[in-house]
Amino acid sequence: MTLDPINPRYEYAPDVEPADGLRSTVYDKVHGILFLTSVAAIEEVKTGDFLVTMRAKSIADLDANAPTPEPEPVDPPVEPEPEPEPEPEPQPEPVDPDPTPDPDPVPSPTPIPGRATSVQDVIDGIKSSRGRDIIMAPGDYPALNLSGLGAGPETMIVADPDTVTFKRVRITGTPSIVFRDVNACPDADSRPLMSGNMHPMIVVADAASPGIIWSGGRIMSRRDGLDYLLFDRDQIASAEWMGMRLSGADSAALGVHVAAVWKAINLDGHRAIARHNKTEGMTCDALNWTAHDAVIEDNDAWNFLYISEDHKDTGQTWPMFDAAGKYVGSKGTGRVVLRTIYRRNRSVDWQADPMHPFRAAAQGFNGHNGPHEDMVIEDNEAWVAAGWGANWNATRNSSFRRNKIYYTDGPTNIRPDVSMFPNSGNPVNPAVHPVLNISGQGNTVEDNVAPSIRLNNVSLIGQNGNRKPDYATAVRPVLSAG
Repeated sequence: MTLDPINPRYEYAPDVEPADGLRSTVYDKVHGILFLTSVAAIEEVKTGDFLVTMRAKSIADLDANAPTPEPEPVDPPVEPEPEPEPEPEPQPEPVDPDPTPDPDPVPSPTPIPGRATSVQDVIDGIKSSRGRDIIMAPGDYPALNLSGLGAGPETMIVADPDTVTFKRVRITGTPSIVFRDVNACPDADSRPLMSGNMHPMIVVADAASPGIIWSGGRIMSRRDGLDYLLFDRDQIASAEWMGMRLSGADSAALGVHVAAVWKAINLDGHRAIARHNKTEGMTCDALNWTAHDAVIEDNDAWNFLYISEDHKDTGQTWPMFDAAGKYVGSKGTGRVVLRTIYRRNRSVDWQADPMHPFRAAAQGFNGHNGPHEDMVIEDNEAWVAAGWGANWNATRNSSFRRNKIYYTDGPTNIRPDVSMFPNSGNPVNPAVHPVLNISGQGNTVEDNVAPSIRLNNVSLIGQNGNRKPDYATAVRPVLSAG
């Protein structure tokens, strides 16, 4: 039998052999065993350490009439809680035969004490607190229109990186506004209304708004702009916005990422600065400037798209002012571009799938329409597949040093003289070799690398350190916004 080891009882039994034994009784619910134990032997193992051997003797197997201990109280059974009914299995949604991705949800600005949560807050802040920072609450905002707010101390509109997006920004008659880490992007399904060569602008400031600075942030035509390599023709056409045009003096684009646009950055005011900008996915130019004393340094441009005959330049200038700085337009008399510094800019007109259907050939850094004076064009690198690697017309007293121009896909066995063969805006043509071409007087052309280098139609290859590319050792940069 199997006993439940419960309620053991011990008592001394002098009348039972062995007389020195202990009588023990162990009961379960219906049976019991009575047994005796006694000491059989005691052996000293070592001083103070004894080995004791015990003897046990069963006396009786008790029956059910033997006294049994009172059962321990048992708690009443607890009714188990009913199990919840199982959740119905989710049914798959029907598949749309022509799926259209849902637009990303547009979060409302998050109220944070002391932060602006509307465009009206921004306008009121500029009016009432010129010179103080306006800190934006995270969220997506409608178009911001700063009109006629007048001059005053520099006012900064600040956001945490990648948390604030305005649909568009338009500034008229409002100088000295700085945007830091602010994004701008129209609605994803917007279609630009083009009239001739006019394109809508995402960020624009007029000439009466000097001192506009856009620092950091991202400007795109569409919310999915970073996926431009996956666009079809209609999607590319919908992206033909101008990214940024700042027409006031002393304006700047600093560390801005511009993607999926027609033109990326256009600076039309004197003393403009463009530094550390990243531009990609353009259907026209990456960076333009048209006034005196511009500084264009350390900018990257890559991946130009082809859907129209707009020629594509990684950097381009043309004169809109006279020597005194008066605006005369593109056809005025006495116009000239003075004192540009264009240094350490890099471009790769294509660095994706070479068989992409919308791959374009871009030109390098150019001053197609002169005159230009006192220019410093140094340490730039362009990998392009159009004819003009760098073309500077009517350029005087300028320095062209240590510039490198390569054909995007490496060496080609074609005629080196391609000045008659510009391929300005067409798709990639492997029979084109980009040229560095300069016309004008008083220019220094030294230590440049290009398939063809000419000054006033005279070849400079082999002179003053100018040489052809060595594609075996040249390393094409991989440009990115990271």
